[in-house]
Amino acid sequence: MSSGEGQRTALEPALELLKTVYDAWEELSQGWPLACGPGCVACCTDRVFLTGLEGALLLSGLEERLAARLESQAVSPGIRPRSTFNQRARLYQAGREPPPELEPAGAAGVCPLLGEDGLCPAYPWRPLACRVMVSRRACRSGGAAWQEPFWVELASALFMVVEHLAWGVGGVWARAGLLPEVMAAVRGREGQGLLPCEPLAGIPAPAEHQARLQECLGRLFARPVRGRPLGWWLDELRRRRARAG
Repeated sequence: MSSGEGQRTALEPALELLKTVYDAWEELSQGWPLACGPGCVACCTDRVFLTGLEGALLLSGLEERLAARLESQAVSPGIRPRSTFNQRARLYQAGREPPPELEPAGAAGVCPLLGEDGLCPAYPWRPLACRVMVSRRACRSGGAAWQEPFWVELASALFMVVEHLAWGVGGVWARAGLLPEVMAAVRGREGQGLLPCEPLAGIPAPAEHQARLQECLGRLFARPVRGRPLGWWLDELRRRRARAG
């Protein structure tokens, strides 16, 4: 089996694991006092960060015209992220600072997927970045979103897990970046400005959130996927990558 065939074979279970993380977020966030709802589009911008694995799931639910529209959108090099979540965690653990993110010039544009009715045609397949952008107060009239600090910590932890899943698959699915460039890559075209995904290097959290975060992650890692807990699969991805060299 070629490396490309092996990666495609690994893609299907990885997509199941990804959906499990998405489902866990929906479950863990149940009962939060949110102001978000249909038609609230303030966070639907053209600066969505995702992995190639998430791009593969998104592509599976998109019409060709919408996928092409995403891919055709230009991305300014000045807004590209300079590191991933797991890269930053690894650098922090080594006592090093990650590269500073560039300050974008100008306001963000509108997500090219957004419909005229203010609804997202890719909603069931949307990436984690879209799912975790929630707010306790309405921000559609020019206000800013406001999240509980713990929500931010939990979202960051899930980003790290998703990146680990993408890294475990390898290939184009183990790259991360902004939506148009990731979609170009997963559709077999050249994706500019993409970053390599890395495995989990630990999940840091402030002391005041550690106990609650550990409880939530314990529930996440215990969720069954193909007869095994998700935590077992995270370790298995490391083992597979080690065997593959």
